[in-house]
Amino acid sequence: MLARLVALCAAAALPALAPASDAVLGARVARNFCLACHDHEPGPGAQNPLLPRLTEDRFGTPERAYESIGRLAELNPVMVLPFQGTDAERRALAVWLAAQARRNRSG
Repeated sequence: MLARLVALCAAAALPALAPASDAVLGARVARNFCLACHDHEPGPGAQNPLLPRLTEDRFGTPERAYESIGRLAELNPVMVLPFQGTDAERRALAVWLAAQARRNRSG
């Protein structure tokens, strides 16, 4: 009986141990890497300071965003920090950036 209870508790905990989705991981990477410098004051009506920089030609699709993440210093010479995350983090960030670029376009 105790073994069954332990097994049920362990099974219930498995979803919490699952890896974060691309959207969640991308937002986390953006917060830690991008928004560490491109931050804004929190509050009502606050804008994401990256939106004006997220152009369709550079960030409009996850593929374009992924490519641009690898060329940050070339795109903006002021960018002195290259992206140093894992490939999974870069791909998730690319998905997040492309979504933000679409939001920028429609906003």
